[in-house]
Amino acid sequence: MQGGAMIDTLLGVEAPVKVRALVRDSSSPAAQALAEREVQLVEGSFFEGQAIRSALAGADGVFSMQMPPNPSDREDLESEARVARILMDAAAAAGVETVVHTSVARAGDHEQFTGWSEGRWWEPYWINKAAANDAVRAAAVEHRVILEPAMMMENLLPSEEFMFPGLSRRGELVSAMDPDTRMDYISAADAGRFAAAAFLDCARFAGHEIDLASDSLTLAEVADTIAGVTGASMRARHASAEEALAAGAFHGAVSSQRWQTDEGYQVDLRKAASWGVEPCRFADRATAHRFDFVVGAA
Repeated sequence: MQGGAMIDTLLGVEAPVKVRALVRDSSSPAAQALAEREVQLVEGSFFEGQAIRSALAGADGVFSMQMPPNPSDREDLESEARVARILMDAAAAAGVETVVHTSVARAGDHEQFTGWSEGRWWEPYWINKAAANDAVRAAAVEHRVILEPAMMMENLLPSEEFMFPGLSRRGELVSAMDPDTRMDYISAADAGRFAAAAFLDCARFAGHEIDLASDSLTLAEVADTIAGVTGASMRARHASAEEALAAGAFHGAVSSQRWQTDEGYQVDLRKAASWGVEPCRFADRATAHRFDFVVGAA
């Protein structure tokens, strides 16, 4: 979503930027949709050094984002950091001038988290995010920018069933966050627009690490917003971790909700707004997607 939004922006400027995309399958509908827009395709994966080197040949910049390790893959819990290092080494070897990397707010602060030493939070997620950032900082490139988004609004659409399974069945946003906890939100589309801005004005963005969020909302405010734009009856309901799991939430989401209560992303919204990229507010995105929400009866 972030890379796609960045491409949309770069292709839409007055002097469109030539874009190349690394894709797993060049015949897939998503890849073909890029090709139809004159995006050059290079087939491969982040784990293939040769594919990375081919993709970067002659490129001026690289957009870097890696998936966090999968908790079910206990044999490869360092994949995100490893792939970041592969990409940065290839970028330096190819003479890439600009790297724009997207991470997550609070990456690198993990040892200061409440309960970190007691193992309350899933360590591979935060350790990999920090290590990937370190790889970007150490890369032998002229310009580097690290974007650190907060919670993606897309977790409420289209991924609401993954994060809040009660929304479509009961009209409830069930969360293990305390009721007064505020979550910082940014849309993936805006993260992509920030990335494009960093490429288009690298002299201004270079060397900066920028936390991204456009709204800080309680879950009750989120529920009220969705109810307001859909006309559906819904509510936010606080639950214990055990109750949230019983309601159908997956363990990682519940752990994240408890982390929000104890720590949170702590983004300074004014600083995020100071870069001149006008972000989408949650209410505006909800309004634009009001017919896409599936809300059950409360």
